[in-house]
Amino acid sequence: MNFFCLTKFAVLSLWIQTGACLNFTYHNYEEMVEVLVQINKTYPDISRIYSIGMSTQGRRLWVVTLTGAPDETVKGRPEVKLVGSIHGNEVVGREMLLHFAEYLAESYRRGDVPARRLLDGVRVHIAPNINPDGSEIAAEGDCFGVEGRANGNGVDLNRNFPDFFEDNNSARQAETLAVMKWLRRTHFVLSANLHGGAVVANYPYDNAPRHTKRRRNRGRKSKLTLLRTLTLKNAGS
Repeated sequence: MNFFCLTKFAVLSLWIQTGACLNFTYHNYEEMVEVLVQINKTYPDISRIYSIGMSTQGRRLWVVTLTGAPDETVKGRPEVKLVGSIHGNEVVGREMLLHFAEYLAESYRRGDVPARRLLDGVRVHIAPNINPDGSEIAAEGDCFGVEGRANGNGVDLNRNFPDFFEDNNSARQAETLAVMKWLRRTHFVLSANLHGGAVVANYPYDNAPRHTKRRRNRGRKSKLTLLRTLTLKNAGS
């Protein structure tokens, strides 16, 4: 199974017309929830929506799952996680994931072979907005500001998780704890976190201990090179 065809699906979803009704516009929190509910109503046999917890300001953190197999944990079946808008003002990832979810569900219903192959062997979990409080603070059209980047408490959620190399003693936020509990419940084999504002691809352990010169960190570099090589190989297979 080529799990990396997810990337191809995400790109194609911006151009291919599926006959579905999702508009190409920015969706606020209430509108996003309506989209997820509508996807579940339209494709009840392959979708489910659930909440992993609450935001700091009391908004639910919604997830939609898509799979052609039984929507439950199945031994040996990969679980894939896609997350958007951990920075609330980076909303393109949120919109891409909404379109992707609708496109994938509609393609499966139409009998598209790659979509069928993917969802019959994988369960995909899509959380379009993990920082809804920040998104509601952000202003549409503000492409250079930082308003809404953090959560309702002013904390950057992307830097609120435990760090492999450094101690992170900042108070864990409600959204962070919800995601951590989610990861303990579901053992994902592939994850992607969609950001906006720059063309960057981060791989696991892309940071390093303090005062470590990158050119001397050959062990880490070789592992990163191997990871990148395997990723590109799988994406092209």
